[in-house]
Amino acid sequence: MKMKQIALLVAGLSASAAAFAAPVTVAEIDAARSAGTLQQAWISGASAPTRTVYEGWVGSGTGVGCDSGTNTIFSTQTGTAAVPGAIGNFSAYACKRGGVVSVLYHTLDGGSLNAYTPHTVGTKLARVKFVGTGNGCTSSVNYVDPTNAENNAQVFKGCTQVGIALPGTGATAASNTTNANAVAADPFAPALPVGGFSDVEAGLFSSTIGGGDVSARGVESDANVGQVFGVAVSIPLYRALQAAQGLSDVNASTFDPVNAPNITKTQYVTIAAQFGAANGDWTPILGTASAQKVILERRVPTSGSQASSNAFFLQNPCADGAGASLNPASAGDTAGSYVVRE
Repeated sequence: MKMKQIALLVAGLSASAAAFAAPVTVAEIDAARSAGTLQQAWISGASAPTRTVYEGWVGSGTGVGCDSGTNTIFSTQTGTAAVPGAIGNFSAYACKRGGVVSVLYHTLDGGSLNAYTPHTVGTKLARVKFVGTGNGCTSSVNYVDPTNAENNAQVFKGCTQVGIALPGTGATAASNTTNANAVAADPFAPALPVGGFSDVEAGLFSSTIGGGDVSARGVESDANVGQVFGVAVSIPLYRALQAAQGLSDVNASTFDPVNAPNITKTQYVTIAAQFGAANGDWTPILGTASAQKVILERRVPTSGSQASSNAFFLQNPCADGAGASLNPASAGDTAGSYVVRE
């Protein structure tokens, strides 16, 4: 699936890296704000490409992107994780770009659709608090990229979050009010995302939740980054599928790719589609009934991964006719031996 980028308005100044560069400090961020030279932006959307987004922000260190050795990351997450993409949904990246202190706030809450919704339906998101003095950060670790030292950074953890995480089903009037007030009370950082990243184009999301035709709101362009996804199953189901398909590993504890079982697209649809034949019955998958519940783990409606699944498996909203544009099963369809978790 192709990832889309909408209106990423982040200034990129060209200059060589300064000698003896060091990670940007809170004091330098404060000083730049006071001097009126601080460059800031806020983006939102998909979580899957986070590390790629960070590395795109950093650039090559040779006049494109951040000056070498000046990277600092701020995250609301606690603990020792340091790799972008594994440090929670609310982060900010700071560095010097041509000697100019710059900060990019990055919110992943709610997934791909929220690259668009702040501009289409007025969704209000949370973010990291302004990363100058009083940011609330409680600890720091170092991020060391063994493949590219340009990405190395000091990572501050436990920083204050402005606003609340969205409900799993998406933004509500209450969450919008809370986040709007919280962001307004933190005026030194950006008030609205300028754009973001989505795993899929807006047209794969319903216009009723902020997708559809967004051409009047901004520009979509390919970021030329691919994402791979597949169907994952529990170990008991993996073994049951092997048995049904006449496959087995040496001692039933290994996972030899040669003996990997398969779920066809048609079979998966019977599980994932609303009112599908396998909504509580394993017969379409295993050939026989089972007393075990059918449990479907899916992403929330705002997720690009879920939108991709809908498009590929359910042909929704990409086709018409019998067997097309099927609705995905949701948590509200849970009943008896059929359980859907979002």
